[in-house]
Amino acid sequence: MKAPREPPSTTRSDFFVKFIELERLIREVWHWSGSERLSQRRGPPTFREMVEALSLGEVLHRNLHKRLLDLSRYRNLVFHGELTQVSSEIVSELDRTIEDIRLIHDQMANKSPERSDKEDK
Repeated sequence: MKAPREPPSTTRSDFFVKFIELERLIREVWHWSGSERLSQRRGPPTFREMVEALSLGEVLHRNLHKRLLDLSRYRNLVFHGELTQVSSEIVSELDRTIEDIRLIHDQMANKSPERSDKEDK
């Protein structure tokens, strides 16, 4: 009898490179959306706060909102060392989510007067 195959995985650093890209896109979408801060804490908004604000502002649909929160929870497990390898399924989910956010990002970038001003210079 063969031993069960473990699903392929990737390194934590590869996962974080992709997650940072997702976070950058979310931050720009949040900024362009004009969403308000949900908390009074100092410093930039957290990933979760931006996702919640975008969801409340109906920029994100429910399924995308849930995927982003799930990826954020997974990111925390990886960051705090609970997971040493990242499942290839999660990386695929992260890639799909980045593409979904990129579509929203690109639509907003085309509508943003701030973005247009930068391109005219």
